[in-house]
Amino acid sequence: MQDLQTEVITYPAPVSSAERISSMDVVRGAALLGIALMNIVFSGLPMAADWNPKVAGGVTGLNLTAFFVQYIFFDGKMRGIFSLMFGAGSYYLITRNESRGAGIRAAEVYYRRTLWLMLFGLIHAYLIWHGDILYPYALLGLILFPLQSLRPRTLLIAAAVLILLMTGGQIRQGFQLRKTHDLVMQAEKATAEHKPLTDEQKEAQKTWEDQRKYFNPSAEDLRKEAEPYRGSYWKLVAKRAGIVFQWHSSPFYKSGWDMLSMMLVGIAFAKLEFLRRNIHTDSTGGCSPWDMVSVCRLMRYRRGYLTGRTLNHCKRYLLSARTRWAGWA
Repeated sequence: MQDLQTEVITYPAPVSSAERISSMDVVRGAALLGIALMNIVFSGLPMAADWNPKVAGGVTGLNLTAFFVQYIFFDGKMRGIFSLMFGAGSYYLITRNESRGAGIRAAEVYYRRTLWLMLFGLIHAYLIWHGDILYPYALLGLILFPLQSLRPRTLLIAAAVLILLMTGGQIRQGFQLRKTHDLVMQAEKATAEHKPLTDEQKEAQKTWEDQRKYFNPSAEDLRKEAEPYRGSYWKLVAKRAGIVFQWHSSPFYKSGWDMLSMMLVGIAFAKLEFLRRNIHTDSTGGCSPWDMVSVCRLMRYRRGYLTGRTLNHCKRYLLSARTRWAGWA
């Protein structure tokens, strides 16, 4: 009689309390709170108020202080930390299921969750808020799975290259903005002297006006932006759909590098067991301050990147102020 072999199938299961990494939970929670604080301005005020305090809120006293505190310490930084946690979480999800014997099902579970995240992101973006970040996270998540096998050194080098390329791109945009400004000044002088404008000067004027509307909208621009929010919900959905479609249709390699670079760092940190130290509770039930070492190390690592990103964003605001945008309010 032929022996019958029974195949044991291991199904992935939710994470138990003992398997959770409390240091990651703390950092992820802090990042989410920071993102919520950052998005209060973006979701509750005109879009330009996120980088121009003249648009709403005021530019004196506590209003200006609150703007710079939010801009320097939260804007972009919390997203960077959360992206790092996202990369590390993807690694732990895959390796945990593989260690349980899930085999190829580990990939199935990972991609199924990523596609569900993408669906939720699309629903959120089109029906609730155009500033959704779930969709781009899911889009990047689709390419993270094969990268899990890379060595930590390779991942960190790749992240560094992405950051350098991104920094170079921002510097290039700064020089282009300055060139556009110079051409606009030449065009104004030529107009005052009743001289014809070159095609390059005309194009610069159009580009500068688009930038002006984006960074320092007029009262009429703000009225048009707010108008859909005072009508029916479905009119707002239609207006939002145009913005979301434009964002989702733009080449992602132009805007997703900062998130991808931090996701690669997160995978590398997970492989190096950097995030494995759990935070234990003391006799009162609270977290022991001595067990926050891994969190503090993470924040120190992020400091250089945060400073660079902050200075990079501030240069645009300072240049705009220097180039008479203040007179266009």
